[in-house]
Amino acid sequence: MKNLKIFLPTIVLSLLVSFGAFGQILKYSQLPYMQGYDFSSETTVPSEVADEWVCVGGTPITEVRWWGSYYQATMYQDRNSNGYTDPTMSSPAMEIITSFVISIYDNVPGDPNTMYSHDHPGDLVSGYSLQTILIANVARQLYGVSTKPGSAYENVWQYHATLPEIFNQEADETYWLSIQAVHTSTTIQWGWHQTEKTVQGPGEDAVQKGDFPDADPCYWYFIPDTEMAFELYSVPEPSVLALFSASAGVLGILIRRRRK
Repeated sequence: MKNLKIFLPTIVLSLLVSFGAFGQILKYSQLPYMQGYDFSSETTVPSEVADEWVCVGGTPITEVRWWGSYYQATMYQDRNSNGYTDPTMSSPAMEIITSFVISIYDNVPGDPNTMYSHDHPGDLVSGYSLQTILIANVARQLYGVSTKPGSAYENVWQYHATLPEIFNQEADETYWLSIQAVHTSTTIQWGWHQTEKTVQGPGEDAVQKGDFPDADPCYWYFIPDTEMAFELYSVPEPSVLALFSASAGVLGILIRRRRK
């Protein structure tokens, strides 16, 4: 009994640590750049932004976190928020989005003999495209205020959601993530916020297509020296699950012995 009193706290602590790891784990991260801005990615304009990541380990993706902002273009809908006013700076409770659409594309390697000299999105991954997440199922909170070039300000909002379907990625494969807001406003745009490429972005530049002046809405245009802010979450590795099971088993045995 004396030994049990000594070691039981240690076992419980081990179990709690294991249980904490039993939840979702951060798999990939590109944090927002708080001196940058965001790029139109919504169904109203319409427009779409995609950024790539390389799968390490092959564990499935279960949750996504991303960052974005609102802006009012003073002319025809614009590609990004640079130089425009953020309406949520004066009305932070404003919400025009009804849902988000998450899509994942295969990667196509760049070919200097074609119009795409760099890697870019290919086909939508079979069985995983146009996954709609209602805004009621998205955790939204103010992340901070970004100082855009030109000393303008905009609120940066953080969004976090569980994917409607788990994405079973393959190890060492490159994929492209697309996030689009769905709303009905004709005067306000939503944009996906950028990361600081020199610090956070290790891969290809993000791409964007949309109904903009002098642009082909079917063509992916590279956003020079820019990648997007997002994080991917996965389930734990099998070794972590084994640790959790072992800890729970040991604790159960000790409890039963104590009762005897």
